[in-house]
Amino acid sequence: MSNVFKYGWVPWRYPRNWKGNTGLFFRQFKWAYQRATRGFADCDVWNMDNWLLDVIPGALKQLADNHYGWPGTEQFPEPEDWTQYLKDMAQKFYSAKEDNDFYPMPEHDKWWKWIEDHDAQLDFNRDDNPYTQSMLDEDKRNNDKRMRDFAEAWSMMGDVFWHLWD
Repeated sequence: MSNVFKYGWVPWRYPRNWKGNTGLFFRQFKWAYQRATRGFADCDVWNMDNWLLDVIPGALKQLADNHYGWPGTEQFPEPEDWTQYLKDMAQKFYSAKEDNDFYPMPEHDKWWKWIEDHDAQLDFNRDDNPYTQSMLDEDKRNNDKRMRDFAEAWSMMGDVFWHLWD
């Protein structure tokens, strides 16, 4: 369950928008109730891909750290094998999430730095940024890596799906 008192959701953080922030603050209680009664909230469905990539790695890590049993198959004859498999799968799901620290993006930093340096000039076009193409290439490489990690993690989960119990 999310923390309803998290710093970003308090209505007094941005006094100019106190009405909207107050509504968001109280929606946190609604979403907490929805998670308690049906297992997910409306806000989880709005961005389900990110929600799943937030939940699955943490759940797998929790299972890896606190499991009492393991499948006992040829692939996992010892509990240590099962623990390592769960941690590897959690890492793959984590690395598939966008905006994580797993794949650095130095070209994005260069692009934004150039924008900040040239923002004072009124007569510039953002397409003039010399880092645009390298940033797009970096995005493509990182997206390919993320998709490969996700496919591998999903395949790993499919292989042991019926063994994900504690």
